[in-house]
Amino acid sequence: MEQPREPWDMTPNQYDRYITNFLVREYGLTRAEVRSAYPPGSHRERWWQEVLEATARGAVLRPVVLDRLTDGEYLRIAHDYRSALPQSYMRPAIRKMNREYSAEMRRIRRGEGRTCA
Repeated sequence: MEQPREPWDMTPNQYDRYITNFLVREYGLTRAEVRSAYPPGSHRERWWQEVLEATARGAVLRPVVLDRLTDGEYLRIAHDYRSALPQSYMRPAIRKMNREYSAEMRRIRRGEGRTCA
């Protein structure tokens, strides 16, 4: 898989790995030294700022990146930068509800029906 080139095109975990690898490569540190100085997740705020800047410039975010946003972050982008969202994007909870509904409809069509308690 090709490594994303822009920070806003990465998930928070990918961005953490990218920063860790950069520090190891550029400064000759060990991964353990980098992790002790910058624990996993410590770059999330910097990543979020990169995402905001990219959306302000007109970038369209990938669904995998949007899935990693907190509800507050997502709502801010949806409100301020609507064009950054792919047209058919749905939050993970909505996709889950759609899958459950579709599975229930399949069971009903097969005649298994809904069981009442």
